[in-house]
Amino acid sequence: MSVKNFTLTAGFLFLGIGLLHIVRIIYGWSAIVGEWSLPLWASGVGAIVAFFLSFQSFRINGKS
Repeated sequence: MSVKNFTLTAGFLFLGIGLLHIVRIIYGWSAIVGEWSLPLWASGVGAIVAFFLSFQSFRINGKS
């Protein structure tokens, strides 16, 4: 797999993850890991990180 294909794939993957975090916040879906409930604000942080990684992947893809 070339770097261009990898960064494009990673960019879309992170974009999808970020959108899922936003959808979770909008609909108030609960996320439970074992006995621990993930608070909604954690999805806000996750969305910001995922969108940043997606942006960086697309930026790198454009340079190579």
